[in-house]
Amino acid sequence: MHGLQTRTSHTLGTGIALIGWDGIRYTAPILLGDTVRTFWQTTETRKSRSRPDAGIVVERLELHNQKDACVLVGEVALLVSKRPA
Repeated sequence: MHGLQTRTSHTLGTGIALIGWDGIRYTAPILLGDTVRTFWQTTETRKSRSRPDAGIVVERLELHNQKDACVLVGEVALLVSKRPA
């Protein structure tokens, strides 16, 4: 799921670190031969307490199969560079 998301390069040049995953749940089986795709939405942004040049972005990710059924869901927290002032 995260591998598909990172292939879009949505944090290219700004991504610093993957902080962690939360609430990962399989909601349906993933079968051999399934075609899957990832959807994500930013659910939270906040300043980093330890790095004034960075922020934390929390995203909800869903993995859907070819029938558009959600098969995996969870949240990922990323440390990213802030925009220049």
